[in-house]
Amino acid sequence: MSRLFYVSDFLKEGISDSQAIKDCLNSAKSCDERTIIFDKKDYYIDAAITLPSDTTVIIDGVMIKQNDFVHDNVFRADNMETDPDNPYGYPLSIKAAKNIKIIGKNDALIEGPKKHTSFWHPHFNEEQLAIGDYWGWRGFQVLISRCENFEIRDITFKKVKSWTISADRSKNLHFSDLRFYSTVKNGDGLNIRAGCSNVVIENISGETTDDLIAINSATDVNLVYPFKQYVFPLIPSNICKDEESIENRYITDVSVRNVYTSGVSGVALLSRHGNKIKNVSIDNVIDTHTGPFIHPLYPNATNLKLVYSYTGYFGETYTPGDISGVRISNVHSKFFKTTVFFGDVVHDVCIENVTQQRSDGELITLHEQQDPKEIKVFCKNGTNNSCFTAKSI
Repeated sequence: MSRLFYVSDFLKEGISDSQAIKDCLNSAKSCDERTIIFDKKDYYIDAAITLPSDTTVIIDGVMIKQNDFVHDNVFRADNMETDPDNPYGYPLSIKAAKNIKIIGKNDALIEGPKKHTSFWHPHFNEEQLAIGDYWGWRGFQVLISRCENFEIRDITFKKVKSWTISADRSKNLHFSDLRFYSTVKNGDGLNIRAGCSNVVIENISGETTDDLIAINSATDVNLVYPFKQYVFPLIPSNICKDEESIENRYITDVSVRNVYTSGVSGVALLSRHGNKIKNVSIDNVIDTHTGPFIHPLYPNATNLKLVYSYTGYFGETYTPGDISGVRISNVHSKFFKTTVFFGDVVHDVCIENVTQQRSDGELITLHEQQDPKEIKVFCKNGTNNSCFTAKSI
């Protein structure tokens, strides 16, 4: 049976909220399972809250906010041994974690800092604010790496400084009723990265300057950082590369449903370096814009897609069919240029009930080398690929 621990019971005069949280978690260590409850006040943190296995967090009607100049996660598992000589680089090791839940109640909120720290950027040869994905995994608000059985739900995220949630080499994941607001460069909502399987994503909404949901296995496990414009690594579990076969980097069995975007995309798929994506269902993706829009950071990027696979992005490392077994249904665009877009050659794809209201918009766009036999479109009156015009890129 899980024992209840209230962080508010550990608040004392003269100690920080972060210290009270640590004291609460230390007190709960002796339990086989524990529930940590944040209530009564907003909490302001100086470092990541690291959760042991078999832990449930409840954020009950309060905000957890990062203090100014903090460059760290809000939550991650306590399974990482970070490198004291390179704290933002690859960890020294990552143990397996399991059974972690983060549950919001009564308008729970997680918020990034008001002011950001800065670092020297060796590629651009200048000091830069540590916002966007150049600055690695510590910039994500929630990081799940090598975890089995993880759930997060009913939370709003604001003042995001990079990707909001990222999961890598984890399985049995459930993300539901999450709201993302990110206006920074590459401000993603939810990233499912290499090695994830058995994933359910549902009831997701938000406004992001990049993908609201990205299913992305495009990791190159041999990168040494800094790498081009990326100063620190994005996927900490790439340190496990020598312990696994390439099949362990596949993303498989993902269900996405009920996505409402007022940002610059809905759901993105990206596979590179032989890390396949297999068996993905995407259902009910809705464009909630109320008028024409352009990318808020890149005003010349007008050809925005609602559900899509990337084009470019080290395309030479993609083999036709690395993305396969995709089912797309009930995708409705009002102001996106393209409803469904495949920049890669895909296999075994079914599309059903997609619409485009934009007068100059495109319904479905395919790669010029795409075998049309691999794409099936289901119309209201049956299966008939002639019911749409697919523009090749």
